[in-house]
Formats: sequence, structure tokens, C-alpha cells
Amino acid sequence: MTNCTGTGRPSAKLTLRGMRSASGSDWSRLAKLLGGFVIARVLPRSLDRQVVPGLLRRSVRSEGSWVARVEGQVLELLGSHLPEADFRAIALGYCQMIREIQWLRCRAFWTRDVWIETNVDGLHRLTGALERGRGAILWGASFCETLPVRIALYRAGIGLVGLSSVTHGAPSPHSRFGVQLIAPLYSAPDDRFVSERVNVASGGGDEHLRVLKEKLGQNECVYIKGDHRTSHHRNIPASVFSRSLDFTPLPPALAWDSKSPLFPVHVVREGPGRYRAAVHPAIEANRRDRSEFIHASVKGFAAVLERVAAQDPSSWERKPFLGQVFGEYH
Repeated sequence: MTNCTGTGRPSAKLTLRGMRSASGSDWSRLAKLLGGFVIARVLPRSLDRQVVPGLLRRSVRSEGSWVARVEGQVLELLGSHLPEADFRAIALGYCQMIREIQWLRCRAFWTRDVWIETNVDGLHRLTGALERGRGAILWGASFCETLPVRIALYRAGIGLVGLSSVTHGAPSPHSRFGVQLIAPLYSAPDDRFVSERVNVASGGGDEHLRVLKEKLGQNECVYIKGDHRTSHHRNIPASVFSRSLDFTPLPPALAWDSKSPLFPVHVVREGPGRYRAAVHPAIEANRRDRSEFIHASVKGFAAVLERVAAQDPSSWERKPFLGQVFGEYH
């Protein structure tokens, strides 16, 4: 793990001042995390396939206000684009996916041996790029949170270098307590399925860029979840579902500087405990001008995002459209 700032595990130096910085959201998130971790420790893993899916479905059905809120959000975003869609079913599928991944996170806190089934479409594109020796960049879209795509690629034999943030998993606004204790606990399951984690410096700086370029020079595979705006770089706008969305320019900028191929990637939930990751064809853009390449790449990625979100809306997180900068990178 490479930490350009902060720590990658719970701080042993959590001071009284840090404890006092904790908000109600911090304590609530911590209680839920620890409660889930304890249950996952004592509940037999054999129940994950037999019992847990039914419990999760019943749990979601009891959360009618949440499902209704998600249905309204999806209808507002996609109603004119998918007029025949069953938005209630989309909302139920989304909420079930979120609850399943929350349980997956609890299981993966203790072990890599989790129950979900995974496969990877387009893996040959990635392995072929690595055979050519210039490394590869996976440009992740916000589908199914962060764990399933990491698990799928880990099982496929791909050692990911994941770009992340020390704030990933901490409630916003970020407190010292959240960053030093909650974020490392939340991120620990993700870290099981990457070969290295590179943290973005919370106060700015480009140390993470130097590290990522070095990894690509060593023919490694870098994963960046990048369909969001960021405070670290000037964002690039592109249209998705007739709305302007800001994208971080980091993946294409890194691809230009390192001369590495840039592959969009996303993952969908195909049913209880079944996830499929897709490595899309490399983004082809004119490499004669850096600025043109970055803008054209963002436009190409936005087109992929729009297409796959329309195909699998229940797996799509939609967070960029809700005005959230969620952990910057994760």
C-alpha cells in the first residue's frame, strides 16, 4: 500500500481531539460497520447462499420509503430515455444490490473466500494490453460500488493498483475521527483484492500521479473510478442522458503521459450473488494533442456510461447525478 498522505489502517494515534471531532454520522457508521463485522464473524458462511438472499429481499421490502425515493430519482433521470421501463423493479433491484454488497463488505473484512459468483467479459483486451508491456488503465464507472469489480478481476488473475482516498468510507463532512478510524475499517475489504492501494493526498499534491506513472512503467494495471468531479484537477464536462456531468481528467491524462491504453470498465449484478464485470474496448482518441485527447476520451467514456446505465439501471449508482463527490477516488 502506498499512502501519499495519511494512513491505510486505523490510526493508533487517534487523539482525544480526534475523538471529539466525531459526529453523529460517524458514530452511526462505526456502529453499523462493527455490528456487521461481528455478525459476519460468527454467522456460518454456508448461510450466505441459503438464507441471506431471502433476508436481504425482505429487508428491502420493509424499507418502502427508501425504495420509493430511489424510484423517483431513477424516473427523473431516465424516464424520457426508457419510457417502457419498470422503475419500481429497477429501484428494488438497486436497493437489493446495495444491501447485498453491504453484507459482502462485512464478509470480506475477514476473508477473500466470499460466496458471490463473478466473471469478466473482455478480459482478453486487458491481458493483451499487458502482454504489450505498457501497463493498462481501467477507467471505472459507478456500478455496484467498489467491491465486486475488484473481486472479479482479482479472481481473473489481475493484480490491480487501485487509486483511492484516505476519506473513502468516512461520512461527509469528513472529521478526523472518520478519516483515521472509519475510513480504514470501511476500506479494508477493498484492499484484500488489490495488489496495492495508492491514496490521493487529501491536501492536494501530485505524488499519487508519480506513483501511478511508475506502476504503469512497470507494466501494472491501474484502476481509477472516475465518473465524478474532483477537487484535485480541472474537471471536463460531458453529456450523459442530456445532462452535463463533470468528469475527472485524471484517467486520460495519465494514459497520455504514460502511453498506456485506457479501458472503460463496469460491473453489473445479474441476480442474487452473481456479478459480471465488463472490460470495454480501449478508448481510441487522437494522440496528437494532449488537451484534445483528454476531452475526446472523456466524451467517449461518457458515451459508454450512458449506454451501460440504460442497459442495467438497477446496478448503476447514479451518485454523480445527485451532486455528490464521493470519496474523490475509491
